[in-house]
Amino acid sequence: SATKGDIQAMSVILKFKPDLTMTKSMTKDTILHCYLKQDHQMDVEYLKVLLSPQDEDLDKQMKSIINKKDINGNTALHYAAQRWPQEAVRCFLEAGANIGMKNQFGEVAITQIAPETFEAFLNEFCTQSNNLDVNHDNFQLTFDYTFLAPSNEDLPKNLQHLDPEDPDTMTKLVNEEEKFPLPETEALWHIGQSKEHRHLLKHPVITSFLWLKWLRIRRYFNRNLRFYLLFVYLLTWYIFQNFGGITLVSGGPNETIPAFYYIFIAFALILTGQIGKSTRL
Repeated sequence: SATKGDIQAMSVILKFKPDLTMTKSMTKDTILHCYLKQDHQMDVEYLKVLLSPQDEDLDKQMKSIINKKDINGNTALHYAAQRWPQEAVRCFLEAGANIGMKNQFGEVAITQIAPETFEAFLNEFCTQSNNLDVNHDNFQLTFDYTFLAPSNEDLPKNLQHLDPEDPDTMTKLVNEEEKFPLPETEALWHIGQSKEHRHLLKHPVITSFLWLKWLRIRRYFNRNLRFYLLFVYLLTWYIFQNFGGITLVSGGPNETIPAFYYIFIAFALILTGQIGKSTRL
């Protein structure tokens, strides 16, 4: 049924709650790979039934294999982007397929997805409002960043069994992220490398995500910048003080600091003020 695309047969099979997580031992193909690789009439409606089962347990199973890789490292989204219409790609994006997973050749699916399809996905699926007028005081927008979330395939092996619905999962991931950084922005890097997709980096969904990431790291960035600035300041002071020479001034010979050294101090103070201002933002 998975290879023939029979909607009625698959609907009957799903009622008996089959194990959708089974894979082929040789090729590591999931049920999604099996269907997408076959030479048959492309039926997007069949994909919708397969990707969105009505049963909660089956839905969890489908989410657990949506980003599985075959023997070549390709996910189902890779094959959908290469061979199928853009409507099928949209179905995979809405089902939670990760756009930044690499195959064995280092290719990611996002570069093969039409920019118009991905932009429509960001506009219609990842952006939700509370249906109020944009000029209303209580107007709100909700952004969905799940398409950037690392899949179980990218997690350390001791965390791949975690249930996304478990409230303790996020705590475990945050603790492990200090040891194993998770790829959250790699897909955005690939978007930036593609001329056709580069303009999407200005989309509110992506810019808001980058702003949230900046809020997490800016204190460390500014702290590092302050220490580096202090190091350059002290090093320059040492060089001028010891190798800057001696100048005669009124009152007798005296070791002085050249005039441009004061310019350097003023410049350093301005930089420090700018760093302090950005820290308070």
